[in-house]
Amino acid sequence: MTDTISTFDPGMADQPETELLRSYRSILDHCLLPYLRVMRYRDSLVGTMMSGIEAVRDHQLEQLRKERDQAIAHDRQPYPTQWAYDQACAALETHRARADAAEAINDRIAQLHGGPRTERHGSGCVQCGILWPCPTKRALDGEDTNRG
Repeated sequence: MTDTISTFDPGMADQPETELLRSYRSILDHCLLPYLRVMRYRDSLVGTMMSGIEAVRDHQLEQLRKERDQAIAHDRQPYPTQWAYDQACAALETHRARADAAEAINDRIAQLHGGPRTERHGSGCVQCGILWPCPTKRALDGEDTNRG
């Protein structure tokens, strides 16, 4: 009898499943032989063990197939090149800087046109002297600037 364990080749995993399972069965037979000779239901025990091995194998193969399919699906998705990504980030940063600068200008204008010179009716804007609220203040508040 040849020593099945020492001749087992891990590369057999690439061979058809039946060959791999035959190899598992022979390893089980070899390892359990001293114990199984005295057992009445040797084939049933080995069959149960092989069923467990097959179930584990099937589960692992299913997991590997899922991972493979997810990787393939991910690789097929359109995604930008590094250059396109860098260009988009640069444009976004430029736009953000312009928006921040515009907000700072609006804040400064709002401070300059902050209120009337006095609290009495008909008083003019502190900055431009036009009847309060001046057109600049109305524009900053989103109101119509065409009223007199």
